[in-house]
Amino acid sequence: MLNGEQREIVVHLIRRNARILRREPCDAMQMLRLLSWGVAEEVPERFLMPFTACLHGVIGDARLDESVLPLSIRTLFREISRCGAANLAALDGFGAGIRTKYGAATEDAVLAGDVAALAALYQDPGAFQAAGWEALLKDGTCANGAKTRKLAPPAEDWSEEIQFGTARWRKPKPALMIAFFARDVGDPATPPNPPMWPHLGLALLVWKDRIAVTEILELAARLGRRDEVEHGLAIATHIFPELKSWAHPEKWAIPHWERKWAVPLAARRVVLVNYE
Repeated sequence: MLNGEQREIVVHLIRRNARILRREPCDAMQMLRLLSWGVAEEVPERFLMPFTACLHGVIGDARLDESVLPLSIRTLFREISRCGAANLAALDGFGAGIRTKYGAATEDAVLAGDVAALAALYQDPGAFQAAGWEALLKDGTCANGAKTRKLAPPAEDWSEEIQFGTARWRKPKPALMIAFFARDVGDPATPPNPPMWPHLGLALLVWKDRIAVTEILELAARLGRRDEVEHGLAIATHIFPELKSWAHPEKWAIPHWERKWAVPLAARRVVLVNYE
């Protein structure tokens, strides 16, 4: 599990990555030092890889020579490349299953779960080892290769096209992507491994000034998952206090006692779970 210092490193990386995705100025060396600190403190690779992917882009923009980077960072770069190939191969297999089992076209399927993070947030297929293959089909079927469930049929403006692997898919736009992440973080029945809270925190820090929390909650209500999304957002605002002025959780349906006691406990659960 993450210890206190490892958690601090991950939260710092999320905040810095958010500034990069918001197109704010970034010092590549500061990002490199943070990642090197994470490696030295044995933060699990699944937490470091998304931010290593981001560093790779920053280094490319700065035209730095990768050969002078620490070996541990170059090793992470190679792992991202290997992971990306494996993820795209698995996604192609999942797409074939959608076509045969549901008679659906991938270009009509909205990527959900942690694959949504790859497509919509990082736009890098090797940013982490994807585990939850899900897609929301036109009729509201949420296909995940195992237990199918029904949600609301997605509106056309919830997503947009993306080429991922050998197929065309639909990637969720930010409000839907955040709703997916918050649902997974806020639903106690959802396994906490793989961890979704870093994706949720990063997405919120990137888009909090461009998307109203009411838009996310209204969309969640249309999906029939408002309670889970509210709880997921509450957990995120506990981990990242700077989100509270945007989210205004005191206006939600969550009782005051639950915000005071249950949400901090839930935040501790999702952050300190065993990730091995």
